[in-house]
Amino acid sequence: VEEAGVKKINVDLESGSVKITGKNGEDRTSQYVIKTEGKQMSLVKRKLTVNVLDKEVVYDGTEQSFSDYELGDDTTFAYDDRPVTEIITKATEVCENTPIDLKLKIFNASGEEVTDFYDLKVNKGNLTIKKREIEITGRNFEETYDGKPHTFGEFDLSEKTPLADGQ
Repeated sequence: VEEAGVKKINVDLESGSVKITGKNGEDRTSQYVIKTEGKQMSLVKRKLTVNVLDKEVVYDGTEQSFSDYELGDDTTFAYDDRPVTEIITKATEVCENTPIDLKLKIFNASGEEVTDFYDLKVNKGNLTIKKREIEITGRNFEETYDGKPHTFGEFDLSEKTPLADGQ
């Protein structure tokens, strides 16, 4: 194209206009018969599978949610995209196999949300909060009968599984 005296060709895909500029910056568009053929561009959503990992803990009185997730086979984030998770499922009390719901939003390096460009599938994990096992042992007690009621006033609490904080 340089040999024909053309330095630059600008094509505006949105309006379908073409501008041809010569080596000295002059508009040379009128010197050409321009035939344009429209093409269609489609952007296919990137498949992404997220597997929320199961979590099992012993009751400690604190709020629990998911601990982590992993990406499914052959799925990755696009270049520089990063996930931000929103935890939907939270529990404090004892529960078994409670599905962990997780909402995922994806942002590009500029901070723009690009979640809509992903075909996102989230496989839920399970949250289990097991009952905390404690061991209470009464101390030996001996008292001579005097006709009054007596109670065990002292006991030992197992040190290997103490009560949850604040209880």
